[in-house]
Amino acid sequence: MTAITALTLENFDEYKDSMVAVFYANWCPLCLILLDELKQLDEKCREKVKIIDFDTNSELAKRYNITGVPTAIAFRNGKIADVRPGFRETVQYLEMINMV
Repeated sequence: MTAITALTLENFDEYKDSMVAVFYANWCPLCLILLDELKQLDEKCREKVKIIDFDTNSELAKRYNITGVPTAIAFRNGKIADVRPGFRETVQYLEMINMV
């Protein structure tokens, strides 16, 4: 099983063209549940999802005005296509994945 790629400020722009970036924190129980759910997606979907640790990547969080976790941002053609703050059902993340 392919792991979900973790992004940092240094490698973020490499993936920005087409991805769903999920900001999370290790201290957030709902984030940990979400990460487990995302790991269960098929490989094609997992390749489109990237995770960003909110606490260690505060510059990215500030850049995209992330104030709470989890928050998912869909990027299409390098631009924000959708933003969904808060924990949601898996089907909503799949919708975002399909739009990128």
